[in-house]
Amino acid sequence: MNKKGIYLIDDDELINISTQIQISEYFDANEFYIETFTDPIEAIEEIKFNFSQNIEPTICIIDFQMPKMNGDKVVRIIKEFHPETKCIMLSGNSSASIVADLVDENLLDFYISKPWEKKELLNKLNQCLPIINKISFE
Repeated sequence: MNKKGIYLIDDDELINISTQIQISEYFDANEFYIETFTDPIEAIEEIKFNFSQNIEPTICIIDFQMPKMNGDKVVRIIKEFHPETKCIMLSGNSSASIVADLVDENLLDFYISKPWEKKELLNKLNQCLPIINKISFE
């Protein structure tokens, strides 16, 4: 694969922009491709297309409650095609039992509540992808 994809999937565009701004400075644009989506179905299709274009889906940051499809379903679909993809749920409104099921099934790597702390998000990203471990987030 040529690049690693980081996908931000939230129906609130402001959340996507904020998250992208917070994480972009830690990833080399020559190695990482960061894309945002407000439509989970469009995101899944684009992730599949990008994979065919040598962009590996490395990390997905996904909201839980979205129109058309909830985040748990998005996680399941992504993991079905790309089981090695790390998934982080960033949500202010989710079902504890559904999130627990995702964790129990080893489909969800981390859950972060909205509003989130930048340090917490970066620490979780660092645990998913140690490429940024040279930076202290404390």
